Amino acid sequence: MVMVSLPNTGQAESPNRSLIDYDPTAHAEVSAIRKACKELKTIDLTGCHIYTSCYPCRMCMAAIYWARLEAIFYAVSMEEYSQAANFNIWTKMMTEDEVKPNEERTIYREWVSSYAEAAKKVGEEWLLKKEKAEKA
Repeated sequence: MVMVSLPNTGQAESPNRSLIDYDPTAHAEVSAIRKACKELKTIDLTGCHIYTSCYPCRMCMAAIYWARLEAIFYAVSMEEYSQAANFNIWTKMMTEDEVKPNEERTIYREWVSSYAEAAKKVGEEWLLKKEKAEKA
């Protein structure tokens, strides 16, 4: 169970929903962040803290940064958790995979430059919508 403290409104809690929702990204931290953002109608959780049972994985830590949470409080260190759950195996694999030549990586990656202009346009449109929403 993970909790995000919300200013003046209490908290948003969530368990790990990966097996419930058949969603590998629905870790408790990500699920609690989603719930908090939805409740506050924002993607910026500045001023909020997250409380979690163990140190967040790389994906959850990225979500914490993207949501701009100000502090993380956790009960079990990454080292302790990794001994029980093989947590470091995935972190180690991802880190090692990044420096390998593409043809040796676990997941193949390819830059499709012919879509670059269309992708830039989508990004620009999203930024305009974001700016408009922030002004509202």
